[in-house]
Amino acid sequence: MNLERIVKTKDYSRISKNSRKLHSRSFLILYNLLMEDDLLKVGFTVSKRVGNAVKRNYCKRLIRVITKEIIKENKFKPAEIIIIARPNLIKEKYINLKNEFVKGLENLR
Repeated sequence: MNLERIVKTKDYSRISKNSRKLHSRSFLILYNLLMEDDLLKVGFTVSKRVGNAVKRNYCKRLIRVITKEIIKENKFKPAEIIIIARPNLIKEKYINLKNEFVKGLENLR
């Protein structure tokens, strides 16, 4: 499965307007299923509500690592996914976040 990052603002806006939402305690997942074969686009958003720059960067690194691990372990439908961190993410343990993320992405299998 090919993994691409979503980096353009217009892509974030388009996905957030036309997406399905999965709510969780630590993050919000917005996703659109794609018709293209074998393509998964992922974007990450961490607002200032989570904390200062150090905490936000830590959250982004953590989400990136979890995403890569889960994608290697599982087969997903082609989709565009935006992961928005919530303030609780910084307090959660890694294994809990990973389980919560897998549970949230079950719709994409």
